[in-house]
Amino acid sequence: MKFSRIKIAFIFSFFFLLISISGFRQESAPPQPDEAMDLFLLSILAIFACVLMGAALLGAFGGFLLICFVMALMALGLLSTSIVVGIYKRSAAAGFKTFLMVLFGFSCAMIGCFGLIIFNGLLDWTYSNLLLITIGLTAGGIGGLILGLISFRVLRYFGRYAAMKWRLPKA
Repeated sequence: MKFSRIKIAFIFSFFFLLISISGFRQESAPPQPDEAMDLFLLSILAIFACVLMGAALLGAFGGFLLICFVMALMALGLLSTSIVVGIYKRSAAAGFKTFLMVLFGFSCAMIGCFGLIIFNGLLDWTYSNLLLITIGLTAGGIGGLILGLISFRVLRYFGRYAAMKWRLPKA
């Protein structure tokens, strides 16, 4: 026996009507007010307002950190240098490569410098701080430049892979 769509819709609406009709019955006494429910709804509202405020504060703090990071890069001359190199070589890839190399070189040099000074304090090495600063800056700078080159090549490879995977025109 085949059912048409109209018959199936009629059957579902009939069962829905049977299920929902029990909510319209008449009672002799009006329902008693539930004060605990009001308190529960108020607490749910307070929790929701706190979550909204927390999300707004977290978003504002994230935006503030992003603006501070961009301003720090501009103060260091990192963005302007990479833009100038990109314009001079007429290649966005050259500007991005310069950006990564300078960023990682500077960051790793600072990490190497402070790391060796901290290790000197923890391990009681007999080296002078000037020697440790020189070694940390040099080794960290060289490591950062290598890390910048490697990350540029990995990002370029991933970009080409994504373009090939999604069949986008070459960048």
